[in-house]
Amino acid sequence: MTSIKRTPQQRLVIRLARTFPEAVFYKETSEKVVALTIDDVPTPNETNDESTQLILDAIALHNQSIESERDRVRATFFIISNHLFDGTTLLDRMVEQGHEIGNHGVEDQTTHIFPGAILVLHGGTVERSRQTAQALPLILDDLKQRNYRIVTLSELWNGLKTTA
Repeated sequence: MTSIKRTPQQRLVIRLARTFPEAVFYKETSEKVVALTIDDVPTPNETNDESTQLILDAIALHNQSIESERDRVRATFFIISNHLFDGTTLLDRMVEQGHEIGNHGVEDQTTHIFPGAILVLHGGTVERSRQTAQALPLILDDLKQRNYRIVTLSELWNGLKTTA
């Protein structure tokens, strides 16, 4: 049996997961797949959801170049419900684009990516949402080059979809 070579960061995540077995740090898998999560959205006091829409636009733009539905980027958006304004269509757009909606999460960095990792980016303020929207093309292209497929947390946790 061959031992998997892991970075110090990967070993730390695994050690934390063993120390706190009820917390979710990563999902053991040999497939090159990561879960993308966006935290703290929508931005408070922003009645047009512009900054969160930028994030959705960045993912949608990336997906235009992806032929296979299976390989299109889908994310889990962790919503702060009291930041939603009456009449928003933001959640509808997220669901229409195949994204998942969840509650608030924790942060990770792309330098610590490994199969089964959970990647968390942030909204929550106009500046953070803009930074996330600017970072997404770089992150998504990097992960694509590294042959990662990006899925929702549920897909990662409950088994991966095999949509053609």
